[in-house]
Amino acid sequence: MRSVSHQAFLSVSFALSLLVSGCGNSGPKPDVYDTVSAAGTVTYKGAPLEANYEVVFHQDGKRPAQGKTDGSGKFVLGTNAQGDGAPAGKHKVTVVYVPIVPDSASSTPDEIAKGASKPKVIIPKKYADKEKTPLEVEVPSGGSSDLKVELVD
Repeated sequence: MRSVSHQAFLSVSFALSLLVSGCGNSGPKPDVYDTVSAAGTVTYKGAPLEANYEVVFHQDGKRPAQGKTDGSGKFVLGTNAQGDGAPAGKHKVTVVYVPIVPDSASSTPDEIAKGASKPKVIIPKKYADKEKTPLEVEVPSGGSSDLKVELVD
């Protein structure tokens, strides 16, 4: 009788250990980067860009910091989470328009393509390419809410 209860105890213990070890997130965890406050304004030919331009700050070997412009060309960067800033240091910067599209659940692909918003200002394509962009911005170690991303032709 004792060996049956001992065997049952071991079986239950083993089953519980498998259950517990399978719980939780045991997959790979993304790197979390130290960030500082990082926000600013994007201009093209001296005028603020409109809303819906994606601004991406690239730093070698790190996850890029991203933000989207508002109607005044202002953006707030996020690296680990929305709005948490960017790593300090020099960054290559890309800027690309992100269209607003109609609700895809109730629209056909043609309606979506026709209904997608178009930018009021067309910026040169080089600003969308990480390899070709001439833009570089330094994010200071103390952070900044006045970063300038100035696009020209």
